[in-house]
Formats: sequence, C-alpha cells, structure tokens
Amino acid sequence: DHHPELTKEQATKRVEDFMWTPTYPKLRSSR
Repeated sequence: DHHPELTKEQATKRVEDFMWTPTYPKLRSSR
C-alpha cells in the first residue's frame, strides 16, 4: 500500500522502524 500523504523519507523511516526494530532491538535504543 502506498500512502501519498507520506514522503519517501517518512515511508522509509516507517519501514525501517517496522522491519529493523524487531530484528535489532538495540539499534532503536541506540538512536
């Protein structure tokens, strides 16, 4: 699904938060 309200950066950030956080829980806390 593509949300026109989101910019590419926002969409990328959402994907990173969704995919990376559960895989690397320490990565989010380090940011």
